[in-house]
Formats: sequence, C-alpha cells, structure tokens
Amino acid sequence: MMFVADTGALLSLGCSSHFQLVLKEYTLYITPAVEEEIAAFASYDDFLGLKAAALQRISLRKEKPKKLLPLNLENAETEVFSLAIEKHCSALSDDIHAIRIATQKKIGISIKPSFYLLLLLYKRKKITKEDMVQDIKFVLVHRNWLHGALWEYALKQIEEL
Repeated sequence: MMFVADTGALLSLGCSSHFQLVLKEYTLYITPAVEEEIAAFASYDDFLGLKAAALQRISLRKEKPKKLLPLNLENAETEVFSLAIEKHCSALSDDIHAIRIATQKKIGISIKPSFYLLLLLYKRKKITKEDMVQDIKFVLVHRNWLHGALWEYALKQIEEL
C-alpha cells in the first residue's frame, strides 16, 4: 500500500517505535513542500526537531503533483492531497483543519491519521495490540494530543478492536 504523507503525519510516525516497520511495509511519498517543512522542523534542537532530522536521513519517495487542487490550505497539504489523487492512494494527515477542508470539498480521496498505519500493522498481526496502544499513546503525548479530535479518534479506534 502506498500513502502520501504530510509533515505532521511523518513527525508522528517518526515518534513511533515501529516506524522502521512502517517504512518496510508501506510506500510513503512526500512532496517538495513537505520536505521543506521537515527541514524547518529539523533546524530546532528539540524532540520534534530531532525526529525531523532523522526523517531527512531516510530516503522517502518525493514527487511533485502535476496539478494542484484549488484548496485554501497551506502548500504542503495542498500538494499532499493533490498527489494522493494523482497516485490513486490515501493521504496521511494529522491536520484536522486540512482534513475538514478537503472533506467539505469532496476531493475524492481517503485521508487517514498517521496512526492508521499502526492500526494496519496490528490488524495484519505485525505488532501486538499492547505494542500498538503503547505506541499510539507515546505519539499522542509527544505530539501534545492528549485532548481533542485525534485523541478521541484514537481511543475510539482502540476500543473497537
């Protein structure tokens, strides 16, 4: 399976202890704007800056969409959603605002949060439920999502397993 990932989703996945398994199991594409945002994060010497620097050392597939969707979003999200349409795959985004805009515009792609890939690993019996839950909680803490829509969605998904 392949996905086009935005910066937030990549940073979240980079926090996961199963990130190398994610890279092995799934094809992740980024866009030039996402690459620029990762570089901006990497300029800081904090937890997410170090994760971004680690992302820079990984050779992710980079591609620029041929045509940009008319979305009123930041360049990175617009590129990600546009490329996902061109590649006929899902987008990975942890940006609730961007997801809402894209959903309202009915752009015709599936947009999943980053931890969806951890759920897939669990469902494919690549990791245990305990490992998945621990990993998702670690990501939620380090991305400061202990409240809000992503936290509630993660809890709901875990409870349904």
